[in-house]
Amino acid sequence: MTVTNVYCQDKINFSAFTPTSLDQNKGTCFAYAATYTALTIKFAIKMEINSAQDINLNAFSSAFTASRIQSEKNFFKRLFTSCSIGGNIEKAAAVLVKYGAVPVSNQLCCYTIPKAELTLAANYAIKGYTTIIKIDTSREDFAKLMDVIKPYLLKKEPVICAIAQTESLRNNKDLIYQIKPEIDAKNDYKESNHAICVVGFDDTLNGGSLLIKNNYKSFGSNGLSWITYKDFNKYLSYAIILEDFVSTISDFPPIKKYDPSEIYK
Repeated sequence: MTVTNVYCQDKINFSAFTPTSLDQNKGTCFAYAATYTALTIKFAIKMEINSAQDINLNAFSSAFTASRIQSEKNFFKRLFTSCSIGGNIEKAAAVLVKYGAVPVSNQLCCYTIPKAELTLAANYAIKGYTTIIKIDTSREDFAKLMDVIKPYLLKKEPVICAIAQTESLRNNKDLIYQIKPEIDAKNDYKESNHAICVVGFDDTLNGGSLLIKNNYKSFGSNGLSWITYKDFNKYLSYAIILEDFVSTISDFPPIKKYDPSEIYK
């Protein structure tokens, strides 16, 4: 089934603004998708950062976001649960609203955030976030879901999604993903247990496909893979978008510039 295109464009791909250098740390996919991927994309587009090295240098720390979520747990939960427990993409977005974010400096799962980082993070706070899709029990028609997602993508707004990640999706090495029912259990699709970011669509590819950025360098091609609208609907649980930064371009600290004479990790 091909989704009827009701827009002026039948495709868009802004993966060139997507950071690629780091793997997700432990189970903090919610922080990675919202902060390291989506917020970095918004910043790179806003600041017109075109170099892949400069985008990676100015990427935002998912560890900061995960650590803020962890710090707001009560004492015993902080003591006995890791940063990967109790987080989701909405909580990650709420941190970006309340605290902002910092460029990558520490990718440990949890750490004590110094005051200087909290001050710096405030420069990159966002105005809010919006939940655009929420699926509770029954699957909605995937064409309708794409009609919700695609207008944001056309505005170069990354769409952060909570999905049920199956074994075949987790271990995908292909630029164009194919579901492998022989290794995916039926109940794999029932629980939302992972977060990714959508960075493009193409109505002409396999009847319509989304380009997703997963949180591992080993995924797809440089962390990116196309998945059909119909297949993505099997995974999707809910989706959010981030609103604009509070600060204007002139208020941001100077961006880092790649210098080949320096050594970067």
